[in-house]
Amino acid sequence: MTASVRGAELDPGVRELLAELARREQPVTLAGQRELFRGLAALMGETLPVHAVEETTAPAAAGHRVPVRIYRPTADAGLPVLVYLHGGGWILGDLDTVDAVSRRLAVTTGHAVVAVDYRLAPEHPFPVPLDDCYAAVSWLADNGARLGLDVGRLVVCGDSAGGHLTLGVAARARDEKGPHISLQVLIYPAVDDDMQTDSYRANGEGYFLTRDALATMWSCLAPESVREHPYVTPLRNGRLDGLPPAVVVTAGFDPLRSEGEELVVRLGEAGVPVSHRNFPGQIHGFLWMAGRLPAALDAFDVIATALRGSR
Repeated sequence: MTASVRGAELDPGVRELLAELARREQPVTLAGQRELFRGLAALMGETLPVHAVEETTAPAAAGHRVPVRIYRPTADAGLPVLVYLHGGGWILGDLDTVDAVSRRLAVTTGHAVVAVDYRLAPEHPFPVPLDDCYAAVSWLADNGARLGLDVGRLVVCGDSAGGHLTLGVAARARDEKGPHISLQVLIYPAVDDDMQTDSYRANGEGYFLTRDALATMWSCLAPESVREHPYVTPLRNGRLDGLPPAVVVTAGFDPLRSEGEELVVRLGEAGVPVSHRNFPGQIHGFLWMAGRLPAALDAFDVIATALRGSR
């Protein structure tokens, strides 16, 4: 573990949290890892109250119904909508894991937040997670008015693997002339399987998310034979023109930082309006640690400010 990256010091709160996490027993089974991941939800701290929470499903391929959870921050009719696609390396996470995150997004942004419980790899590899997310966004665009929501202001937001899925949903909407997305919010997104970047070399061990864990996650999502698909590795193989405006959030001590920075450059070159905020002293996943890391609250404010500007 290095003391600094590009001259930035690791947040003292992050250092303390990493020491605590290192003392926890690490499960070796996927079921155990999923249970541990659910437990990390406690790092969000306070669970904010919202006006209403509704459970429903969206139709997907082969008769599958994708569970979604709608968080309404107020009783107002015509709330704008933020679809939230959670992180977890495509293999971890569910609606309960991100309940506190979804609530804080709703309260902070004033948007109705629709959290999507897409199917996980390795049981359901690519394209199933993306298919589920795209189906949920398409269903919402078609049915939002019936639900009393303003889907003319539709934002898709995701962190880590959810950022990858957000970019995939935006690309499919462009390619298939699907729902109009007014903004995509990409929080430390995983957008390439190249593990030779500067941030992988600097941050691949000791900062919560490791290079080995990412290698496993990528292999669960997609075998090498389909890694060239533009929706699997969008930074290297995808078209970035014609996408919705984007907000990209990165963290200084994250192995994914370099690809996030490169994505910002590439989106700009493709003519996509893009803004970028880096949190230099933070690690991957810090948004979910608002109960311990004040910078996470700043990141929620960054998202809220971007959403206000997109209306």
